[in-house]
Amino acid sequence: MIFRLKSISVAAGLFAFTAAGIAQAAPRIFPSAVGCQWSYRVSNGTQYGDKIIAVSGRSFTVKYHGVVNCKMQWIRNTAGWTTPDFKALGAVQSIGESFKIQVTGAGGVVVPRTALWKRGYQWSFWYSMSTSGSTGPMTFTQTGKIIVENKIIGAKIVRVPDGSFHCFVVRSKLIFTGTEAVAGETIPLHVTTGEKQYYALGTGLIKRTDGKTTTVLTKFVPGL
Repeated sequence: MIFRLKSISVAAGLFAFTAAGIAQAAPRIFPSAVGCQWSYRVSNGTQYGDKIIAVSGRSFTVKYHGVVNCKMQWIRNTAGWTTPDFKALGAVQSIGESFKIQVTGAGGVVVPRTALWKRGYQWSFWYSMSTSGSTGPMTFTQTGKIIVENKIIGAKIVRVPDGSFHCFVVRSKLIFTGTEAVAGETIPLHVTTGEKQYYALGTGLIKRTDGKTTTVLTKFVPGL
């Protein structure tokens, strides 16, 4: 039982790390001009940034650096924006030498089209993942699926280092369901967590918090 509780804790940590990477990627779609840049600071001292490096028709490409280092293409459909490149996140995410994450599939709309942004609107997306690593002398593998359920719950003026913004407030619920294989035993895992995100039209993600860490926009540079 003690090891099982520890395993769930490890899963929650890996889940939160991966979810942070997805959340970082998602909101950059409000402005989508070449040269748009965002810089962020996390309360744990981490800093990261994004830059749009290409725009073509109904898509654009973002280069990420900091928490993850990769390029991802975003594509617009009738419901909003999504990306076929979720796997790029998992391919580069490694937590030290002990933990590695691979995103194996994804679906849904990450950010809905602008006309849908109003109080009460709900949407979701999902991605599957596999992890491998060790805790002390024990090695483990985990597989599972994360569903992210979002709802716009209101509006608020938010002040961050880059200024004050009128934001939509989004409540996100992240649900991980999967299994862990360790020491010849397969353990079912179920972890639920949540966060609030604050978006401003014309700028993107302004702030996000999960109750433990808070991320804020430090600088936004409009594109061409």
